[in-house]
Amino acid sequence: MTPSPPAPILRLPVTISPARSPSSIHTASTLFAAYAASLDISLDFQSFSTELATLPGAYAPPLGEILLAHDVAGTPLGCIALRPLRPSFSHQPSPETPRDGQPCCELKRLYVVPAGRGLGIGKMLVEAALRVAEEKGYWEVRLDTLPDMVAARRLYESMRFERTEAYHGTLVEGLIFMGRSLNSGMKSVE
Repeated sequence: MTPSPPAPILRLPVTISPARSPSSIHTASTLFAAYAASLDISLDFQSFSTELATLPGAYAPPLGEILLAHDVAGTPLGCIALRPLRPSFSHQPSPETPRDGQPCCELKRLYVVPAGRGLGIGKMLVEAALRVAEEKGYWEVRLDTLPDMVAARRLYESMRFERTEAYHGTLVEGLIFMGRSLNSGMKSVE
């Protein structure tokens, strides 16, 4: 029996930066694929293969962003993406304008490689994505998460995300929808 290769050695600190170059988009694609492979469901219902083939796609600036976490040696450790949220079905109010016409975005594809888990990299990625969302002028962030992603849900709850009603149609039973306001929206209300 051949021994498995050793886990990569992480060299902290971690750097988080936008994926804008062709090589960083390729890294994002690789991490997105690893994310999908780690799930107990297929993402075909989200047209995931098209998403990968057209990156950055809906995550492209100026309204979206893909963020990558790397250690100091350049080893990819994780990713997260945000995109403007558009209504998926017409019989509900538009989630793109949750309050007084203010824009909303969606967090997607939070993933940390197994060797990087438990080090706070997921929290760093979410914090960075929230800062980017504020800089882009979003007032609210929404996301969905699978029921078995307990660690992710606890992370989101620790960062003031609360359960919300569904904001898109889904084929996944038990999908949990969450959202939170951003400080940019709070400042304008005060």
